[in-house]
Amino acid sequence: MNHFTRRAGYTLIELIVVCGIIGILVGLTLPAVQKVRESAARTSCKNNLKQIGLALLTYETSRGHFPPSKAVPPLDNDCNLQVTWRVLILPELGQSPLWATAEASCRTSTKPWLAAEHPGVLACPTFLQCPTDAGRISGVHANPEGHPLSFSSYFGVSSSGKTPAQRFDGLFGTREKEPGRRMADIVDGTSNTLAVGERPPPANFASGQWYAKSWYFTEDDSHYLEDSIGIVQYPYGKSPCASGTFGPGTIDNICDTWHFWSRHNSGAHFSFVDGSVRFLPYSFKDSLPDLASIAGRETTTFID
Repeated sequence: MNHFTRRAGYTLIELIVVCGIIGILVGLTLPAVQKVRESAARTSCKNNLKQIGLALLTYETSRGHFPPSKAVPPLDNDCNLQVTWRVLILPELGQSPLWATAEASCRTSTKPWLAAEHPGVLACPTFLQCPTDAGRISGVHANPEGHPLSFSSYFGVSSSGKTPAQRFDGLFGTREKEPGRRMADIVDGTSNTLAVGERPPPANFASGQWYAKSWYFTEDDSHYLEDSIGIVQYPYGKSPCASGTFGPGTIDNICDTWHFWSRHNSGAHFSFVDGSVRFLPYSFKDSLPDLASIAGRETTTFID
């Protein structure tokens, strides 16, 4: 009697069907995974700005004014001349050792863009970087001048940008010899006034360094600070950009270097003076200038 042993296995057609099903499942799963990751990144980004907003409030409570944007002595110390508001609120953010390093550097050097004299320029805390963009901007990068620096995703609001005369009407729109805005200056209400928003550093890292103040001159020789650019103002008088706006951007477009936007979909997070944080869609662009001024007496309605 002949005995036959049957081998278990799959036919070619069965393998093709299985592979096809797996491909479909992967195709359905990946967008869901990406959506979950972006949702987590947005939540983390919102928390970052919440920390920043509360630190600004603590700073104002202890000193009687918000951090200065543009200032000359006599103020708290020499760091007011050299470093951004992000550095000035480090103690309120639980970063006292990094602040001590910056303060010591300010006493001995007036070149905050040089890592050899200001080592803090290389040490941007991760909570000053949006998680959606952190993979690109974390660590140290050279700016176009070749200086190694670290970069932040968050910028102070200095101006409504409605007219050149209003370039100092935001929370960080201080002029020379002004120590910083006081709470009493926020006539429009702290829950209706922007403090800090998202703006990704460009691909060439010409903007966005977290530590040192950067100065630009417009055609009329007025000053703008890189860390506190207005809503629709550009730092160069002969900029190729006709005007700025709150809207989608890319890291490779020079015109997107100087206005608020984010690498999230459809909008960006903003911290308000009262410490609250909102995700504002790009469709809100016409109302954003009203929120940027501290005493414009505009009214704005939010629809959540």
